[in-house]
Amino acid sequence: MKREQLAAKERLTLGKNASKQIRKQGIVPAVIYGQQMTPVHITVDVREISRLYRLHGANKNLMISLSIESAAGKPREEVVISRDIKINALTRQIEHIDFFKLDLSKPIRTEVPLHFVGVSPGVKKGGTLFHKTDRIKISSLPENVPDFIEVNLSSLDIDQSLKAKDLPSSDLYQITATPDDILAYVESVKAAVEEPAAAGAATAPAAEAKK
Repeated sequence: MKREQLAAKERLTLGKNASKQIRKQGIVPAVIYGQQMTPVHITVDVREISRLYRLHGANKNLMISLSIESAAGKPREEVVISRDIKINALTRQIEHIDFFKLDLSKPIRTEVPLHFVGVSPGVKKGGTLFHKTDRIKISSLPENVPDFIEVNLSSLDIDQSLKAKDLPSSDLYQITATPDDILAYVESVKAAVEEPAAAGAATAPAAEAKK
């Protein structure tokens, strides 16, 4: 996973009023937390952090090296990922960010996107492809977290499914999702039509009973 650089400043003045004032200056309040550390309150430039999120699609697995200017004037660096990004519903501006400090020597548990590739033979035969999820849970060292995991559909026939256990193994990460979790499946047109029809038939007697 690529690591980006971002300047930050330690923040000593806390509270809602203080946060409102700094937002007016184009600055975003944020906090860094992690295991065995006291949370550190900081600020980052809204233009710079917005640029990173536009570039990477607000990817919460994006590693950021924060160069923090402390109140004592001694800079320090922390490697973090974004755990929570608060967006204003009206202005769509970033209002607050929770960063999580990483220990690059220890694995983290996270989710990564699934990219489905290939054409399913079942779809070619007239079946319907369903995606059950677009993300999957993994465990990995921070620098080995992939941008995505590819799911090949080229062997998926009608009435078959692809499960978490069907994904290829990797030396860089471990899939922690339940092995039988279904990622995608193909149904015949008949089965896809019969299911809603059966549901409608089941509700009909109940509707008649109320008359």
